[in-house]
Amino acid sequence: FATTVDTEWIDQMDWLSETKHECEWTLVECGDDFRVTEISITSNGLNGNLPAEIGLLPELKILNLRDNELFGILPDEISILTNLEFLDLRNNSFGGTFDGLCMLSTLTHLDLSFNAYEYPIDEALGNLSALKFLNFESNFVLGSLPYSLTTLTSLEYLNFHSNKLEGSIPPGFENLSALTSIDLSKNFLSGSLPDLSGLELEHLGMYNNDFRGLIPLPLSPKLTHLRLDGNILDFDLPTEIGLLTNLGKCIHLTPSHTSYIKTPSHHYPPRFIFFLVHTEILRLDANKIRSSIPTEIGQLVNLRILELGDNILVGTLPSEIGQLTKLESFIIPNMQISGTIPTEFGHLTHMSLLGMATNKLSGTIPTELGTMTLLTILKLNENRLTGVIPPELGGLQQIEELRFNQNRLLGSVPEEVCSLTVKNLDVDCIVRCQCCAF
Repeated sequence: FATTVDTEWIDQMDWLSETKHECEWTLVECGDDFRVTEISITSNGLNGNLPAEIGLLPELKILNLRDNELFGILPDEISILTNLEFLDLRNNSFGGTFDGLCMLSTLTHLDLSFNAYEYPIDEALGNLSALKFLNFESNFVLGSLPYSLTTLTSLEYLNFHSNKLEGSIPPGFENLSALTSIDLSKNFLSGSLPDLSGLELEHLGMYNNDFRGLIPLPLSPKLTHLRLDGNILDFDLPTEIGLLTNLGKCIHLTPSHTSYIKTPSHHYPPRFIFFLVHTEILRLDANKIRSSIPTEIGQLVNLRILELGDNILVGTLPSEIGQLTKLESFIIPNMQISGTIPTEFGHLTHMSLLGMATNKLSGTIPTELGTMTLLTILKLNENRLTGVIPPELGGLQQIEELRFNQNRLLGSVPEEVCSLTVKNLDVDCIVRCQCCAF
């Protein structure tokens, strides 16, 4: 109590009460023998070191001190807690080594995320044979993943997101048959991706590393979250990936450097994409995808973000995009999309960002775009649009950026548009504008 600066606790509760037994203190639990089995004090401003006296609680099973301001090195005495099953120190400032923790063979839940650990993970981690949950997200852990990690056959959740790990993933990951979630994103890992086809993964995150080669297939049919962007992978996507019908929320296959999605003749990804009806985020930008946007895109009715820019897409915009009524962001710049903007875009009333610059769009700007009342950015510049800017765009009360320049528009900017509080409004000089700052 005193070591963690009791005067700074947000709520001192009844600790050190002279009228209550320790087992009656708030957030303390005891067993039938009146020995402390649980201490859970979260988000209470604890500041200081974890005292060595923690070792005087040999029956402790649960220690939860997350979201405080604790720092320093965990005391060696923590290794005495041989009955500890749950340890959550998330969002503090602990650092140094954690060798003492590797003696706790009964530990099933270990969360040291959002701290300041930087030492490499010791092979002694393999002693935690009962571990089911391991989270080191957002530390500064150096070195490589230890081989002993692959011996933790009870492990269900593994997270080293945002550290400084390097080297390859050790062989044997396929033996972790209980794993449902892996996130090794934002490190410096390299080599090839491991064969995870035997695991029933629901979450797989490996983005922003230096992995190369092909994605081992098949992937788990239970996947709901997949992020592999920011590597140097060749995405060889056969139609079998269409069996991942639970895949949703987030699909990022945006490459880095010169990698790209590989499909026959680099055509638009096979029809598997359109089985992924739960998908909310689909990013396929900056690949070498050819062909047009298929009408089946309208089947992805849960899409919120759709980014297809910087590919080699041609053809017209299918009116079926208007069926994506949950869409908030649609970005298709720097391609060769032609034809008119479908009036069905007026159904996209949740749209916040509509970016279709640098294409070959023609015809007039649909008045229906004025129904996108949540729109903040509209980029139609560098196309072949004709006619005038419709006054109905004055309904875009949230708009911050409007770009119409480098088209074939005439007339003037309507008063209804000028009355909007637009930070950036770009039109060609031939279009009269009383509210533009040229």
